[in-house]
Amino acid sequence: MRSTSDSLGAALRARLAHIVKRSEGAESAGLKAGLEDKASKMIVADASYETAEPTVDSQIVRLKASGADVFILFSSNKFSAQALRKSAEIGWAALTILAGASSSVGAVMKTAGFSNVQGVVSAATQKDPDDPQWKDDADVKRWREFMDKYYPSGDQQEPLRSKPPGRLPWIRRSPVNGALARFATWRTVFRPILKR
Repeated sequence: MRSTSDSLGAALRARLAHIVKRSEGAESAGLKAGLEDKASKMIVADASYETAEPTVDSQIVRLKASGADVFILFSSNKFSAQALRKSAEIGWAALTILAGASSSVGAVMKTAGFSNVQGVVSAATQKDPDDPQWKDDADVKRWREFMDKYYPSGDQQEPLRSKPPGRLPWIRRSPVNGALARFATWRTVFRPILKR
């Protein structure tokens, strides 16, 4: 059994690679800021893409060649699915982390092929209506009822977004902002929209 210090040591020795849409570098900047002075040692490769590109296959091959053992995807659904499929195809066994909206079960995981996404970590703050764990969830049921009634042609695979208070540490620096942070959750922001 590994100790916490062993796990922390392994995490600090991780070699990271990431992919991001070329015009949206905020995620990349956030990763570097979060790693602070370790960023230059830990990030061994990065790649970007344009939405007009047909695939990100060449970027994935290049990222694998970097020797990275952690792969973070800050990419849209289409390109995340392609990246996951290509990673599996070339045998890249890095710890893969899907950030944010690119963790949709229907739009990404299913498209990439469930056999290609085993072990992938999803860093999402959402309820995906296509994820079986939310099948009987009251909020997802209300979402589907809302969509059926008011937007029947709409995409019911679109995940319900949420922002847990822990994701907004910067807003807690003052009493007023702290109060705002407590209300910035899916329950208080999204649910009233669905209430009849």
